[in-house]
Amino acid sequence: MYKWFIYCVFLVFASCKFDNKDSGRELIEVNSDTLEEESLPLTTSDEILDVAPEHMGGLTKRDGEYVIVASDFVEATIIYYNSIKNVSENYSSTFNISARKTADTPSKDRDSIVSMKFKASLIEFRKREGKEDQLVMANFKNELFLLQNGLRTGLDRQEMLAKFGIKEQVMQDTIEVVSEKNENKIVLFMKKDMLIKIEILPEQKK
Repeated sequence: MYKWFIYCVFLVFASCKFDNKDSGRELIEVNSDTLEEESLPLTTSDEILDVAPEHMGGLTKRDGEYVIVASDFVEATIIYYNSIKNVSENYSSTFNISARKTADTPSKDRDSIVSMKFKASLIEFRKREGKEDQLVMANFKNELFLLQNGLRTGLDRQEMLAKFGIKEQVMQDTIEVVSEKNENKIVLFMKKDMLIKIEILPEQKK
């Protein structure tokens, strides 16, 4: 009887030792997988946003408001919309074109403001005899007008800022995109976190 008791105790001890060995092996395998996942390289913000250098912008504060400084982008935008011919060739849609005489020039001089309208959007040029067209302003409210970095109306706030490589959330309803080279700027108008209007305002030259 005593020998039978010793034999049973031995079997129980052996069984527990075997189970602990398997549990230890399983724990090591789980920890190994966890370490492999943690060692994967992190994705950088540049890779996530994937913004071309000429479209990048930086946030700064002016007079208590945040502005986006993106000189190359602003200058490229002004050049893209720098003449009536360029706009007509780049957009196949039919514009409603009208002209009015400027009030500050003699009647004998050919000096007019040419307005190009498409639905709720408007582009205006100053056209003078013997001089190149001068962009006065552009007011875009339609998604048709796509800027070089993909900026257009209809984007939400996060998408709009991401076009400039900006991850911070700027909660202003009006955000200026400025150039450090001159007074050219683009103004973005938000409503309920949606971009509803883009204004292009070039520096006015005499």
